[in-house]
Amino acid sequence: MRFECLASGVPIGSCELERRDPSMGVVGGRFEPYPYYATIKLTARESRDAPQEHLGLAICQFDGTELPHSGPIVISDYSEELAEIQIEVMGIPHPLYNELFS
Repeated sequence: MRFECLASGVPIGSCELERRDPSMGVVGGRFEPYPYYATIKLTARESRDAPQEHLGLAICQFDGTELPHSGPIVISDYSEELAEIQIEVMGIPHPLYNELFS
């Protein structure tokens, strides 16, 4: 399912999220940046192996409904090394997890 990613309320990209770890409510997928992502790219790259709360990340459906989660959202930007950016969302509650990602 395709979602939009926001940083401090501003759309920075979209992603196609897939099941990763159902027992922990984890989904992830390839992140496709919008032009505004360039304003936080360096910060995201520098913190890719650390908590990223300072980015104010949120995942929303395209109707604006935010995807609830109890864990972090992590952008793993390896665009310079591997030409790839991944995103993970952790702690999506059940049964919503199964409804959206089965």
